[in-house]
Amino acid sequence: MITLSESAIQEIQRLAGEMAREGQGLRFFVEGSCCSRSYGMGFDDPREEDQVLETHGVKLLVGPESVSYTQGLAIDFTTGPEGSGFEILSAKDAEGGCCSSGEGASAKEEGSCCRSGSDTHNHAEQQGGGCCRN
Repeated sequence: MITLSESAIQEIQRLAGEMAREGQGLRFFVEGSCCSRSYGMGFDDPREEDQVLETHGVKLLVGPESVSYTQGLAIDFTTGPEGSGFEILSAKDAEGGCCSSGEGASAKEEGSCCRSGSDTHNHAEQQGGGCCRN
């Protein structure tokens, strides 16, 4: 399923303390397919059909429509001259994925780790939490 780096765990725990309501987990979702994939994350209530991954005090929620895309994914939180944010790395993307250019789908593009405007998600991006790398 999904692997979290130590820095990602620490940042998710920090954001959850500021933004998540009691019982919520971090919903991870994937939209699109192959080269047009986009990843999103936001705090949400668990649903009956979710797969739940709990590790180091972090509860990840993945809906059935996204489960098939989570194999081999790793989430990291990095800081650098360009800012800080979550990076979603895929083993398929590193191998070239299915894109003809061999570059794979980029999970580092703006908006790839958080999505604003959702009525069911409480996103760090909307709260000024700096969830995505810009």
